[in-house]
Amino acid sequence: MSSDNLRSANDYVQFALSLMQSTPPQYLAASCIFRFLHQNISESERPKLARFLVQCGIALHDTSLMNYVSQIPMDEMTQQAQLARLMLNTTLHEQQRDGCIAEADRQPEFSSTSCTWDDVILVCAGGDKLLQQLHCNLKSLELFHYQECSNLQDIPIVVAHADEIKQDDMERFRSTFSRLNLEFFNIAESALVLESRLTASLLRGFQIKLAALVAIPARRVLMMDADLLWVRDPRYMIASCKASEVHAHLFRDFWHFVDRRHEKSSSTSFLYSLHGIGYNISEFESGVVFFDREHAYRSVAMLRHMVLNYEYYFSLTFGDKDLFYLALKTQNAKISISEIPKMLGCVYNEDREGRDANVFYSQSMIQSFNGTPSHIHTTLHPVGDEGFDIPTHICEDGEKIQFVQRKIDKKVVGTVACEMKDALILDNTNIYSHIYVCALRDRHT
Repeated sequence: MSSDNLRSANDYVQFALSLMQSTPPQYLAASCIFRFLHQNISESERPKLARFLVQCGIALHDTSLMNYVSQIPMDEMTQQAQLARLMLNTTLHEQQRDGCIAEADRQPEFSSTSCTWDDVILVCAGGDKLLQQLHCNLKSLELFHYQECSNLQDIPIVVAHADEIKQDDMERFRSTFSRLNLEFFNIAESALVLESRLTASLLRGFQIKLAALVAIPARRVLMMDADLLWVRDPRYMIASCKASEVHAHLFRDFWHFVDRRHEKSSSTSFLYSLHGIGYNISEFESGVVFFDREHAYRSVAMLRHMVLNYEYYFSLTFGDKDLFYLALKTQNAKISISEIPKMLGCVYNEDREGRDANVFYSQSMIQSFNGTPSHIHTTLHPVGDEGFDIPTHICEDGEKIQFVQRKIDKKVVGTVACEMKDALILDNTNIYSHIYVCALRDRHT
């Protein structure tokens, strides 16, 4: 809608909404329009505009705009309005920030006497779905035992859980993957849990990843999600990070804290700003994280505070994914970061029931390390999900990924994808489709 065609108050509202939804979003301009309208409409109509002013306030970290939440009736409180109330609680934020920094300041240097391993590949898993995904993950990893990395150090793969994996499951995994150095680590029996308010039942979400990284008795950790399929042996990643002496290596997400946001981008960047961390950057995803616990021990201490107070942190963030950077950057750690990922997807014809034809359906992201594809993170449709399918196309430019509506089994759902003009057809011999075929085979075993 052009500003030249505005006639009614509703026209101005729709124009302001279009500014909020543009790329990059123009929240400041939109808030000026909403404020003007708010001052010039009837009292009964103001709560409707107050909701939009609050959204702008969250995005801009503007307390004067967030304070419009007081005009929204309690029975009409949205998640955004509740988030604004939380962001306005200055005392709570200062307490959490100061407590987090104090935890880092009190942390003694890393002690090798409490160290069981030098390097480990760490994965959190528990429950049938995650164990099925882990099975396929390890099958893709097992291939490298015979290939190019067979001369590298045999690094243990440690499966972390919280009273979730039974002994017979452990024995079955050890038997199936006898060529891998497979270990199991029960976080529920660690000092982190035994000496705090945490319990096994409180570690059933993203917080278990923070807990595992804090509790694992190892110098260096390459933490991976269960829903990965490996393109290259991860031991190369560990060797490269050690050689370059970085304290951590992180992987980018498709999203950007300023230019390309999701519903938690603004509140996460708000948390960054509380700690004096710049946020005009790409967001992160934590399918794989390399962490040198020995040298980044202060950052580990901050993560300990975060997992002990995960309810607060997760109310502002999308789980754990952006907290690693916060803990590292606050302590001036040396970090390397991979490029924005690519997206694998499927394009169906009219024969596929329950799908629209000739549009891109996202499957998973391809992450790269040092410019070479390293792993597939099946975030949208992991192994075992009914949407898991062999990819036919690839979006090479992750910045082209956007929020879209897609038909899935007669339902229209919100998801992420690119336009067809940004999708390239995969050739018949591509490695990604082969990895998917192997995962489908391994799933049934």
